[in-house]
Amino acid sequence: MGHAFNLYLLSVALVCCLADAAETVRMFPSESPSLTSPDTKSVLVNVDAENDADVARLGDNHALFLRDVKTSKESKVHSYPRHVTAFWSPNSRFVTINDFEASNRATCYVYAVSDGKLINVADSILKVLESEQKNHHIYFEGTAWKEGSRLKVKVTGYGEQNRAGFERWFVYDTAKNQSVSLPTK
Repeated sequence: MGHAFNLYLLSVALVCCLADAAETVRMFPSESPSLTSPDTKSVLVNVDAENDADVARLGDNHALFLRDVKTSKESKVHSYPRHVTAFWSPNSRFVTINDFEASNRATCYVYAVSDGKLINVADSILKVLESEQKNHHIYFEGTAWKEGSRLKVKVTGYGEQNRAGFERWFVYDTAKNQSVSLPTK
């Protein structure tokens, strides 16, 4: 009984550690307006417009800002009209932002924290993804960080070219600003 109980405690501890290591994906707008980086040095903060003056100031209905925890300095990362999901890279160098900007499209962005630069990952993938560009519904969504600076991206859609729909997978390399098609998920 004691040995079985110890194995149970070990398995619970392992599950808790794995859960902590998993990437936290946050949808904005939401009840929780922020997402802290894994190194706890930065916080991604969502701000929602409450009036026309806010929309003009933010650049749209909502905006994400990056706040330095030490200095409280904030810089605008991205404005968006509807909703986004966001998650940090494990090394805290990048933030993935999936912008569900319209019912017929979603765009994946990567924000490079040290450069203060927002990169449209879809632009890199469109260079490789020629045939599916003729579809009027296309969705780019970052799903997980691999090896520090490589992002796995799912592209789905349907339309004139693919009436039944399609699903393709890519890896976006932030160092090369380049995407490579994956043969499988």
